[in-house]
Amino acid sequence: MEYVVKWKAVKKGGGVLESNFNGWRIDRGSQFIKQQNSHDCGPIAGLKIMDIFGTLNKTTLINTLESRCTAQALVDTPLGPVRIARTANGLAGLWFEGQKHHPGVLQAPLQPDDPLLREAAAQLRRYFAGDARAFALPLDLQGTPFQRAVWEALLRIPAGRTCSYGELARAIGRPSAVRAVGAAVGRNPASLVVPCHRVLGQDGSLTGYAGGVQRKQSLLQLEAAA
Repeated sequence: MEYVVKWKAVKKGGGVLESNFNGWRIDRGSQFIKQQNSHDCGPIAGLKIMDIFGTLNKTTLINTLESRCTAQALVDTPLGPVRIARTANGLAGLWFEGQKHHPGVLQAPLQPDDPLLREAAAQLRRYFAGDARAFALPLDLQGTPFQRAVWEALLRIPAGRTCSYGELARAIGRPSAVRAVGAAVGRNPASLVVPCHRVLGQDGSLTGYAGGVQRKQSLLQLEAAA
């Protein structure tokens, strides 16, 4: 699997160089780094990588979901229908229909009676009824190591609490990667279950949300009242 990463490479004295470290290939004059294994990049002598933003390109993501998803279902919620999908190992996604970064039509069979999808639907109903503040579902989210680190940090934000993108970046040990963290938050494939709606701008503003700012506001109000 190939990951594409936007980058800016700076060497003391200026200039961009060619190098290879931890499987990351930096091509002279290119605008991309291509990762050739699953290791995240780290600092190396004489080279500084800035504004790292690792993301599966859309085609790779869709192909991965198509090859791994075994079932899907549509669930009605007070904020609109959501599509949930699973792999053999866990929940792979939960998207509001029409939201930004929706993978589109999946070929996995519609199986609302699948045990995991049925449980996910039941937990969604309890959540929107105010009877549950968190989800307990096995996850199998498809993303880069950097994205998964951000999503795991999101899972540690309790209901009724929020944090800023800067605080989230510091939590994963990347305090200067606020924009990259924001991009990973925006591509969270499991809305609600992985609570990206609990991340706010530095000034407390709602900022963006793949499902729409109105939904984000509604979710925060729901959790505050629960």
